[in-house]
Amino acid sequence: MLLMGVEDKELKKEEIKLRRRRIVLIIIILIVIHILLNIIRVNITREELVNKSIPYLDYEEYETREPKITELCFEREFEWDYEWEEWDDSQKGYVSPNFRLINLENESGEFKVELAFFDNELYPYEMYKGKNYESVKDKLSWEAASMYSYPVIQKLGPYENTIIITYTQKKHSASIYWAYADVKPPIHEICNYTIEYINLTRNRTITKYWTEKTKKNITKSMTLWQLLIDFIRKA
Repeated sequence: MLLMGVEDKELKKEEIKLRRRRIVLIIIILIVIHILLNIIRVNITREELVNKSIPYLDYEEYETREPKITELCFEREFEWDYEWEEWDDSQKGYVSPNFRLINLENESGEFKVELAFFDNELYPYEMYKGKNYESVKDKLSWEAASMYSYPVIQKLGPYENTIIITYTQKKHSASIYWAYADVKPPIHEICNYTIEYINLTRNRTITKYWTEKTKKNITKSMTLWQLLIDFIRKA
């Protein structure tokens, strides 16, 4: 009976050792499997829904300040001046003053000059000396002149002056004449510009994006362990 008890104890010890070896072996195998599952990687291609940005054109309003240029133009005669110099009566029966015409503008232009000669006996020069024709035309009409010169067209450059001589035949060779000049200056356009800034609403084209779900084949590198966990989750 004693011998049987000792043998039973020995058998139990062997069973316990064997069970421990099996457990250790299982643990080792599991560890190795786990390591292999986390080392070995495979490429998996799956169809997944992904966000895709799609561009489109849109319009928006915006406020801006822009210059507004206003142009105001008007016509104005050239400014000019004149001087009466010595008379030229070198041609018998003809008379002409030396009429100096002066352009006071900084641009060129054509002047038209016509002289009206008045008989000194009918219209004494002393009554009109130094007076502009505009101030006496109510008393002395242009038609009251005894004769007229041919119109002279004279082009003058900027600030240029010249003497105009136009021989005119006397109506009476013995008479003494004096003259007024009718000067028609050129006309030029004067433009003034003003700039003011005004508020304006403008439109502009911009690119915007909207998102839609779309299917796409995506290839991922996964470990066997990740593949297993993913399979379990989807199961």
